[in-house]
Amino acid sequence: MAWASEDRAMPPEHGRRLAGLLPQARLIEGADSHTLIPLDQPARLAQIIGEFARETSARPAPAGPRP
Repeated sequence: MAWASEDRAMPPEHGRRLAGLLPQARLIEGADSHTLIPLDQPARLAQIIGEFARETSARPAPAGPRP
């Protein structure tokens, strides 16, 4: 998850709490950004998403029932 460290509408502690509740979550706090990270830091957000996609595609799929 990408979270703006200077966000007043959705404070960073909310992001930390949410990341703690999601088993495979990873929180990246973006500096010099506010609520709309895609507008404030689009290149950095694209980099974060790309890194996450590469990292998770290398992991084996979790075991469990398939639809």
